Amino acid sequence: MFSAVHSFNDTHELFDEIPEPNVVSWNTLISGYVHDGLFKKALFVFGNLERLQICADVFSFTSAMAACAQLSLLKLGSSIYSKIVKLGMSNDTVVANCLIDLYGKYGAVEHAVRAFYDVIDKDVISWNSVIAACTSNGNVELGFKFLQLMPNPDSISYNGLINGIALGGRIEDAVGILTTMPCPNSSSWNSIITGFVNRNRVSEASL
Repeated sequence: MFSAVHSFNDTHELFDEIPEPNVVSWNTLISGYVHDGLFKKALFVFGNLERLQICADVFSFTSAMAACAQLSLLKLGSSIYSKIVKLGMSNDTVVANCLIDLYGKYGAVEHAVRAFYDVIDKDVISWNSVIAACTSNGNVELGFKFLQLMPNPDSISYNGLINGIALGGRIEDAVGILTTMPCPNSSSWNSIITGFVNRNRVSEASL
């Protein structure tokens, strides 16, 4: 409850009062820090979990990998993934999605694409992660290819592509994608507006 309302001092104090916290307790604390953007604290807690030789599970590892992705800590994230492989958890779709995101945030597009193709049961997050990895690193054509191949694109799929294209300066192309999007939302329009503003085309942004 404290974690949900972002009262992390209370959360950690309550955690410290648990005589023998189990992996669920640890995971709640780690994921709470991740969701609130306190990625270094999340990794610190994960490190304590490992030092105390608590048996981590998939949720522990994916939360830690998510923190590594946000901090672009490829070496640490890869080390965590190696442990996942040794424990036989690498076929988990959530784990694979975290790996795609980790590579994408670090700028290793080829690795992100390879990790995507290795996913056995691809879900919408798998597709959106690889689209974001491509477009955020300038490979818009590949991101668009994945969007076309994606079974059921959602607003996040389109927004990832629109944002990458707009920030790359290809505003007209971004507008073209927007016109084909089933249900544009505020994020879609904000990406277009930001693209115009960044290119000193303020008058067009206000139209």
